[in-house]
Amino acid sequence: MFRNFFVGAVVMSLASVASAGLLDLSSFADGENLDGDTIFTQSGANSALVTYLFGGAGVAAFDTDVATNTSLNDLDLLVDRGNAFIIQEDGDRGDGGQLPAGQTFGDDLSPADGIFDNGGNDNIGGAFRLDFATPAHIRSTSVIDINSGGNLTVTLRDVSNLTRTFTVPDGWTGDIAAGHLGIQTLFFNTTSAQQSFDNPALFATVTEMAGFDINTVTSMTVSFAGSGAITDFNVIPAPAAAVLAMAGFGMIGAIRRRLN
Repeated sequence: MFRNFFVGAVVMSLASVASAGLLDLSSFADGENLDGDTIFTQSGANSALVTYLFGGAGVAAFDTDVATNTSLNDLDLLVDRGNAFIIQEDGDRGDGGQLPAGQTFGDDLSPADGIFDNGGNDNIGGAFRLDFATPAHIRSTSVIDINSGGNLTVTLRDVSNLTRTFTVPDGWTGDIAAGHLGIQTLFFNTTSAQQSFDNPALFATVTEMAGFDINTVTSMTVSFAGSGAITDFNVIPAPAAAVLAMAGFGMIGAIRRRLN
């Protein structure tokens, strides 16, 4: 009984942290300009400031749900995962904008509502950065439609200014509009190559500076070389992660002493 109680406590504590750590984009409108906005985790324990860096017309929220997305401009992003980050198309038809001739993306961003009414990702990409209020362990994210025009790179930076960079190759997720998966989880807490589920010949790879600490990440830069979207950032505040880890080891030790 003693053993079951402590094992259960460890499992429930870890599960609670995992479920509460996602950056929550649900309060933002489809097409909303996110530059300068603060995104909170579902638990409210941490947050990230969004900064647009370059490319397209800006960084925006895109509704990936088939049932609620009204524009249907980017069918290859409709993977039913709620809002995702995109680099908003800037209306340059030379980079493959998908609206019919005579219509444009991006140029309808009004000061009144801050929303791109013709939402869609830019086919030549761009970048944005997330700066976390509290150093955190970044567990994973979901990447969408890394399948057209170039790689995705994600660079994590820790409190010592050391980095770990992931490179996701073009074609890694496939295109859901063409009958492929269209989405896959990218794990940040590993340095192993991560194989594509859609195309087993492709691997996401990682490079890092010696001494990088995944538990004290202060910022993350996301850079698209082509189209794509990203969502479901799983963020665990470093102090909470450390406390849970210590508690877990303490409970395991207590169990062993009790059993012996």
